[in-house]
Amino acid sequence: MRSPLSVDNRGFTLMEVIVVLILMAIFAMLAVSRQPHTDMTLKAGAEVLKSHLRYAQARAMSSDSIWGLSYDSGNGNYWLFRNEASQRVTLPGETQNSVNLMAKGISLSGALPLVFDAWGRPNLGADATITLAKAGTTETITIRRNTGFIQ
Repeated sequence: MRSPLSVDNRGFTLMEVIVVLILMAIFAMLAVSRQPHTDMTLKAGAEVLKSHLRYAQARAMSSDSIWGLSYDSGNGNYWLFRNEASQRVTLPGETQNSVNLMAKGISLSGALPLVFDAWGRPNLGADATITLAKAGTTETITIRRNTGFIQ
């Protein structure tokens, strides 16, 4: 039989729990501080451009007009057009009729202008890539010639 003065040592003391939590916090801070700091502006710009390409493709497939995106490398703007590049249409989610990549520090090179037909196929002889670059980092968008698949 146990004596009433014996102590049951099955748990942790409050001090042990606090020390473990402090050590975990220090290790977590070290792990987070060693992660590379990435600017998500380029990734976000690429995703927005993909959605704009898909929008132009969907508009071409749902109308009897050709739709596409064009780009002016001089000022860094791209825009949605209907039938011809001078007939600009405001993109969804935008307040202007063009998107300025240069203001975000992003440069674009590749397959623009890009026109989609009524089947959603681009006017390409081969698969095309659009490359966005910012501060030595690049994001690539690929458009498949036969299907118009954008990835």
